[in-house]
Amino acid sequence: MHSLKSNSIDAALPTAASATALRLMPFECVVPRTSEVKSISNFHLTGPGDTFLIHRLEVNHNQQKVAPSEAALFGLIPSWACDPRSATQNCVVHVSSISNKPAFRSALQQAQFCWLSVTYFLGSVWKNGRQHPVRIQRADSKPLHLAGIWSEWVLDNGTPVLSFCLLTRNMDTQLHAQGVRLGQGLPHCYAAFNPFDLVEGLHQPVEQLLLKLGEIKLPALHVTPHLITDQSRYVT
Repeated sequence: MHSLKSNSIDAALPTAASATALRLMPFECVVPRTSEVKSISNFHLTGPGDTFLIHRLEVNHNQQKVAPSEAALFGLIPSWACDPRSATQNCVVHVSSISNKPAFRSALQQAQFCWLSVTYFLGSVWKNGRQHPVRIQRADSKPLHLAGIWSEWVLDNGTPVLSFCLLTRNMDTQLHAQGVRLGQGLPHCYAAFNPFDLVEGLHQPVEQLLLKLGEIKLPALHVTPHLITDQSRYVT
């Protein structure tokens, strides 16, 4: 168990928005504010250290159950961590390397997969000597479902703090052709999928599920410039 001083999670996570930050527009909207997580709105871009609504997949006696949406911090805090600082390094992880990272070992053993729905996410393209933010969304305007992995970090008073990390895969061909990169210049894209595919995939060994997530063909995507005035990130 762990203690959590006021604002210690916020202090450990990035607070500055930039054109290359990992930021997404949630599809699902407002959740109540608590002492552990901030409230969110689908009218604001959110990123590491912010709160998202995620759906956990609970496995019980070989039967899969999809839990209702829950508030979780973007940036996984391992259950064994002494403090939340490691969350800054656990915001995204490639499906091919997650098995080699100790921070995710327990979550993988328990198949603690989840997903969240976004209207769009931000990336960047290199043009005229600098990076320009772009907005990536489905061409049919439907929400994108992004795969992740979750963990619970328990405070001394018994309060669980739910957090998650998004899974990435090799860059999709349609985004690669346009020179798109994710936040922080990552030459990857998020592992987008149909949630029911993830539920059914839990019948497979974790290694096969990760391989499947890395190979799913993304739906047709629309890439447009992202205006500076749209870059508001935090909800007060």
